[in-house]
Formats: sequence, structure tokens, C-alpha cells
Amino acid sequence: MEPAARPMKLANYGNTCYVNAALQCLHHCAPFRAAVAAAGGRSAMWRALADLFASGGREAPRMVAALRTMSADLHEQGDVHEFVYRLLDRLHADVKLCDNEQSPGHCETDAADAAWHAFLKQEGTSVLTSVFHGQSETRVACGACGWRTSSYDPFCCITLGRVGRTIAESLAHWCESEAVPDWRCDGCSIRGRGTRRVALARAPAVLMLLLPAFVFEQPAPVAITLDEVLRFSGRTYRLASVACHVGSRRERGHYHAICRADDGGWWQLDDDAPPQPVSSAAAPRGRPYLAFYVSDAPS
Repeated sequence: MEPAARPMKLANYGNTCYVNAALQCLHHCAPFRAAVAAAGGRSAMWRALADLFASGGREAPRMVAALRTMSADLHEQGDVHEFVYRLLDRLHADVKLCDNEQSPGHCETDAADAAWHAFLKQEGTSVLTSVFHGQSETRVACGACGWRTSSYDPFCCITLGRVGRTIAESLAHWCESEAVPDWRCDGCSIRGRGTRRVALARAPAVLMLLLPAFVFEQPAPVAITLDEVLRFSGRTYRLASVACHVGSRRERGHYHAICRADDGGWWQLDDDAPPQPVSSAAAPRGRPYLAFYVSDAPS
């Protein structure tokens, strides 16, 4: 059984607030905790994570030692999103299988399945593939003759480039149609009548969203409101955790996390202070930057 999600007190080992915020957020994603418990200590990094989670944070020095093998500049202020990517890449590399026969899961079209299998063949598969990776479908349609084409791409995180008032509005902007002025139709050869729309072909168990907290390296003019329950691509997702930033630049200032414990209570987890209960994650201190939503549906 994986450890329960409970607040951890993690010390700052010198500009490691972004590391602590990332670890707190990942710890509060149940599918990731289950993956860590199932990995059986297959590498020093996986063992360090399992010990950290099981000890409620008391094994943080061992985790820091393991992370130093991944990043020599661990104690220089960094970006929490970039750190999560590097950590997941390292964990994936430690346990991935290159010749896999894993079931591809549900997907709507044969073309999507083929693209997914090509991705797994190239990158390998691991328990993290089923947790964080999804697949987007980009559909382009011709307004003149109706000809349509689709392409499929894997993703681990969705970047919300256009700001809405809420996460739901921002995801709707991500999916909405847009004109493709220079596109030439393969059906009728007419140029400039194409429209492009993005949808999900495969939904991940954990939906990781990079929020528009910065525009041209400056704080975004409007902070987005976090939906605690999100309905997206036929699934219901619930906010598990969010890394927030206080300051003027991504790699300056301070990171902390807002996380939901197993009992449903919300906690502000900041290495500058003891864990503090908060009423909700809707209006956290600082700007929400990296959010983790967990699907109600089994992966």
C-alpha cells in the first residue's frame, strides 16, 4: 500500500524551494505515490523517493543526496516545471522497458494507436507513462471542400498559453478552433481556408498544467483561478496540488505548494514555515504556476 498523502515538512538546503514544492506536489498525486510504492526501490532515486514519502519528509537528506547525482546545480534557484521534467525523465530512464507489450489502453482511432505505439517504441514505457502521458490530436479541416486530416502527439504537460479566468476557461481556449492562413488543402489545393482544433485522443491519469504565471518573463497581469473539480475530455479531474510562485521571475523569488491531503483538507506547504491548513486552493498566496489534477477514472 502506498503512503497516505499527508503534509511533509521539508527543509530548504539552500535555494531548494523549487525542489521542495515539486516533491510536495508529486507526493499528493495518488497515482504517482502508487508508482513509487510499486517500483520496489529499483534505483537509488526511486528508493529515496519511497523513503521520503514513507517517512513523511524525515528522509529528505537522502533525497537531496540522490538529486545531486541528477543535477550539479541543485542549490541554484531553478524553475519548478523544469525540475519536475528532469526528475520524471530520470525516474523513467531508470525503469523503462524498450520492447514492451503493454496494452495501449483506450483510444478512439487506429491512427492514434499507431502514433502511440511509435512513441512507446522510441521512448520506452514505464509506470510513469501511464500516469503522466497523454496524447493530443490536432485536427485540420478545409472550409472549402471539407477535407480533414489529423496528427497525434504525446504530451506530459499541457501549457495553457491563453489566459482565461479559470483553468476550465483556459483549457477551452486551448481546444478552440483557429484559422490556419497559410495552410494548403491536400483535397482541393485551395490555400487559406483551413481551421485547426486540438483535442485529446488519450487522457492521462494525472493532468499536469503549466499555467500562464509569466508573460515575457514578467508576472502575468491576471492570476488564474484554480478549479478544484475539472471536467475535461469526458473525464472528471480533481485538483491534487499546485506549485505557486512569489516574486518577479520564474528563477527568482520563492516557490511553495498548496496540496490536498487524503482527508480532503488543503495545506500550504512552505519550507519557510510549518505546514499551514488553508480553506481551499482557489486563491493561494503568490501565482499558481504548475497544477496537478488527478482523474477519477482508473488509468
